[in-house]
Amino acid sequence: MSKIVIRGNAVFFSFVFLDETNAVTTADSAEVEVTYPARDGFATETISLTLTSGSWQGSWDTTNSRGGWVQYHVHAHANLNTDEFAQDGRFLLKANRANLQHILLPTGLGLNDIEPVDYA
Repeated sequence: MSKIVIRGNAVFFSFVFLDETNAVTTADSAEVEVTYPARDGFATETISLTLTSGSWQGSWDTTNSRGGWVQYHVHAHANLNTDEFAQDGRFLLKANRANLQHILLPTGLGLNDIEPVDYA
């Protein structure tokens, strides 16, 4: 079951990476790529994660997104980049007409009259 987030909130990511024996691995770096519904299709942001209390953490501000499914891919490098670890996931970002544009979404191909999607 996927989590539902209301547009305007921050999404906090936290990941622990396991090796082939299910032991926690120590990564050298990690980042998460977030793909979300934008005005003219989809947009992508890459967020660098920081190691905090044993997990790789970061946050994403949802205000630039339209409502819909948000997908993410987290990738970590370990042992001088000889080992790679990845996880994928998604969550539903809800928005209605009242919450669609607290800030102006990027302009594009004259799609200003697109009706927002209501997932209520």
